[in-house]
Amino acid sequence: MRKFFLLIGLLIIFAQADSLPWQGAVVFDTLVRVDNAPGLSGHPAYHPQTIVDHNLIFCSVWEDDRDNDDNYEIYFALSSDTAKTWTTPNINLSQSPLVNDKFPWLCIDSNNIFVVWQSWRNGTWKVYCTRSTDAGTTWSTPDTVPEIIVINNHQSQISPGPQPKIAADSKSNSDTTFLYLLWADNATDLLQIKLARSIDFGESFIDLGIVDNNPDHINRNPYFVVDDSGWVHCAWALGTSGSNKHPYPWIGYNRSQDRGNTFLADDIIINDDMSEVYRGNPSLTYNPFNSNILICWEDARRGGGITHPDIWFSQMHRDTLSPGLNQRVNWWEPDTLITYDNFKPVIRIDPHGTMVAAWHGDPQGDETYNIRVAAYNDSTNRFSNSQSFISTFTGISSASFGKIFYQPSVFVRSIDNITNFFLVWQDFFEDSLGSNIYSVRGWVAIDLDVDNDSLDVENGMINLKTQPAGPAYSPYAKAEFVLVNTDVSYNPDTLDGPSLEHMDSIYVLNKTLYGPEATVLDSVFILGLPNALSVGQSAVCTLAVVMPEDFPEGTYSGIITIQGRAVEAGIYAQESFMVTVQGPISRNSLDSLSIVPIPFKPNRNPTHNSIHFQGLPQGANVRVYDLSGSLVWSDIEDGDGHCAWDADVASGIYIYLVTASDGAVKKGKLSVIR
Repeated sequence: MRKFFLLIGLLIIFAQADSLPWQGAVVFDTLVRVDNAPGLSGHPAYHPQTIVDHNLIFCSVWEDDRDNDDNYEIYFALSSDTAKTWTTPNINLSQSPLVNDKFPWLCIDSNNIFVVWQSWRNGTWKVYCTRSTDAGTTWSTPDTVPEIIVINNHQSQISPGPQPKIAADSKSNSDTTFLYLLWADNATDLLQIKLARSIDFGESFIDLGIVDNNPDHINRNPYFVVDDSGWVHCAWALGTSGSNKHPYPWIGYNRSQDRGNTFLADDIIINDDMSEVYRGNPSLTYNPFNSNILICWEDARRGGGITHPDIWFSQMHRDTLSPGLNQRVNWWEPDTLITYDNFKPVIRIDPHGTMVAAWHGDPQGDETYNIRVAAYNDSTNRFSNSQSFISTFTGISSASFGKIFYQPSVFVRSIDNITNFFLVWQDFFEDSLGSNIYSVRGWVAIDLDVDNDSLDVENGMINLKTQPAGPAYSPYAKAEFVLVNTDVSYNPDTLDGPSLEHMDSIYVLNKTLYGPEATVLDSVFILGLPNALSVGQSAVCTLAVVMPEDFPEGTYSGIITIQGRAVEAGIYAQESFMVTVQGPISRNSLDSLSIVPIPFKPNRNPTHNSIHFQGLPQGANVRVYDLSGSLVWSDIEDGDGHCAWDADVASGIYIYLVTASDGAVKKGKLSVIR
């Protein structure tokens, strides 16, 4: 099934088709404040980064200036109750009130939480780290990364320092946890991307050297991920100039198959457009379902220069050296030419294998940013239209290339067989001078599914193949499908659901197909649609499509959307499936000939305008005789499989004779009642 979000929250009702791949009605709980700075305004809390482990423990870090002295400290909070409550009071990790600490990042293995950040000391950036071995209750004394020398004194709008990232690999080797640190370093006078590794839980690190092969240019915005086999995949903004202020990098990628000891001899350029425009802040992840590396980044190729960056995406298989065709992520409406600002993307694979991107965007162009979310649609092989996850307000300025923004954290998890959604982000709606850190949880309340593998549905589509023309009151093409208000035992699409509510208002929301020459086919009908469905109840429905005789021949396709409402809860869910049909086209034989209406009652039924011969083979000859044997009408099929007789004759019985070009014959009786 082609899935969309229909977000209906306790805070906001949101409904827009053609986007996210979950279609159940999602109810959001009230917002939860993560930071506990006193008061409501004027204490900046920026750049949150959040992770969740397999036990649904949420850990979040951010930079916080709650004492308003322009020196940020790194704070931590944890939630062990699915983001309902967070550590109070927040834990100050950096413990350096007179020093500016920025850009925190964290990772977690089975027993440890690791946090790194950059700290401005004596005119240069240092990378500090700390570790908790008791689920965030106590932390080691923060200190520079042991045995690693970081050199980076950059504080420009484009190069804001080392921007350290940390990742733990405890899967590829059952005996060892490999801890990796990635950062931007200018020990060579020009910024390059460096990697270090620890095998003793951060007690010591080995400097593995430079990742990139771009020594004469500026490299910044490092990001990396370690896959299930222990391969290290790195992406960054690869400079095309030696100037620190040069804003026109490419997106570089490199990987190591031996735990960071060696990398490819040549960097791989991900962007397929080489124009001099702003690019930066790549994010990448690994898809364990197909071993693809997924990368998204900011790219101003449409805006030109440094203006209006979009979010672009590419993917490539882990074993190849060729990235795929670049695709734009931030669709706002079909084939839009509108340019607007988009910053700090993140790309993720949810546990079901669905690829989702999130970022800060301003599609209205009014300098009011919110978190946008889009999912990759396998049917169209592109990202579908983006949406606001919920009502968010993440900033009003794009200055310094979106410096204020940080990647949002979006998660999809199944809890007690119910699909849950989580968002952690920085928001200005309550504190317009500073900003706060918030989390919110949503869950599927009602879920309507069409069974993807039953009756005439196959892989989320009903294919009616070739069909002849015919009248609207007598659909020739029909197919059956099962519609279900899901429960735990019958949930055809496990991306969402099961449903928790009775649906007592079910109706067709969209049933339009599109064909050649921009032709709209709206003679589509859903028969047997139930008015209501209890949880776990299903119904067999019939899709019927009529091909008008005057339509151009070709392929017609579109999305059928059915909506259900739980009236008591006041929420809606949608389910959609694809339909395709070719026509109007003649048949191969007389085996499926249909003649309607019989009896023909033109004076009693206003829809009876003609007697229709449907399903004719090409060139078939249709003749009608009265009982005396006199020919009263004849016609020859002209390619659409259909002939119509107005039957402007007296009441009575008539004989029809249909002769195909191969000599096959069918005959029978017609009745006219006036």
